Amino acid sequence: MKIKKSLAFKKIVLLFILLALVVGSTVLALYYTQKSDDAAPGNDSAAVNGEPKFSPSTKGDVDTTAKQPGSTPVPKPTPPPQEGGESTVSMEITAANQNDSSVAIRTLIKTITSQGVCKLTIEATDSGKTYRSSADVQALPSSTTCKGFSVLTSELGSGEWNITVAYESESVKGDATRKIIVR
Repeated sequence: MKIKKSLAFKKIVLLFILLALVVGSTVLALYYTQKSDDAAPGNDSAAVNGEPKFSPSTKGDVDTTAKQPGSTPVPKPTPPPQEGGESTVSMEITAANQNDSSVAIRTLIKTITSQGVCKLTIEATDSGKTYRSSADVQALPSSTTCKGFSVLTSELGSGEWNITVAYESESVKGDATRKIIVR
């Protein structure tokens, strides 16, 4: 008798486990189906409970609507040039670091291109002494960078300096500024 009760009990437990797996799978499938319907193109203004659905605001010109865990935000395409003019692209100086004998300057241009040139101007705030250089650009997967500037500190001298990096192509331009103290 014990064997039959034990087998019957095991069958019931197995049946409940299978039932739980089926119900759980169904709930997950419905959840992901609903989630993908909400993210479908053209559903940006779908109402939820009678309230309009708004996208979160974004900082700068980075498109975060397609953001997934572990992904990198992708810059929005640069707008087409206005009639008779150039478009402006957002950019920043990401590093201006001094080591023993040089200052390394790195930039980020928030568009994807391999065309154009970066122009560096470093001007002393007190004396007006100016250093100039230029570099090509390097396209990255989600942005562009100037190929980099390394300026010998002996060419600058000590003091406070204003750094300006300007990017320009046939149809797009942008610039960024930053202060640095050279020791």
